[in-house]
Amino acid sequence: MELIKPPPPVILDHPGSVRFAAGSETGPRSHTWRVVGKTNSQGHDDIYVGTRQTMNLIKISLHDAKPPRYQVPSTVFTWNERDSSNAQVTRKMTVIMERTEPIVPGWRHELEILTPTTTFGTFPETPRLKAGEVIQWWTPPPNPEQLSFHFYIGDAESRLDSMSDHVGDVCQMQLGSGRKLWIVAQSTPMTDLFAEDIRNHVASLPVDPRLIQPFTLRKLPNRAPLLLDLSVMYHPVS
Repeated sequence: MELIKPPPPVILDHPGSVRFAAGSETGPRSHTWRVVGKTNSQGHDDIYVGTRQTMNLIKISLHDAKPPRYQVPSTVFTWNERDSSNAQVTRKMTVIMERTEPIVPGWRHELEILTPTTTFGTFPETPRLKAGEVIQWWTPPPNPEQLSFHFYIGDAESRLDSMSDHVGDVCQMQLGSGRKLWIVAQSTPMTDLFAEDIRNHVASLPVDPRLIQPFTLRKLPNRAPLLLDLSVMYHPVS
């Protein structure tokens, strides 16, 4: 694990939002990832995860239990399907993924975002940040190390004092129901085989600029869903 100097973490004692990215604001970079925690009037929590540019179109939601729709806390992938011209939404799609097993009592690893430098793009932040909005920038480690970001959610009655095998905290957020969100960054070496797999995957993607391809989702049994950042496919309209 390559040691890097992490940016200051975001610590919230209430539901809120955080934005983070890997790379450089003026050079090669990942997408800006946005995480929003909300608590509704019934005391149920929702955590929404997506890129800042496309979160309203495609995202991951980490839902609290909401019977009858969600009998237990659920990880949900939602996106909009469009017509052949990519001009209109034809239907909204939803996939509910299986829960992960607890890593310790009361805590689950719910999501991973991988931001390899091989999928970085170069573009200005669009749209421009509003007043008061900031991005937490993470400097990538030297190859073959790569950054990834891991989401852990703890039950209201659970306690976890520290997290091992990470290079820094992105965010700790207290939710209205008492549940807790903890996002950490990891730096791990990428094998040549995995790097080649990513290159082949990116090369296979359609290059139509009208398509919305902020990330690729992979879900393996008993593993947290993995989102592969595809900022290399992002070409903002000038």
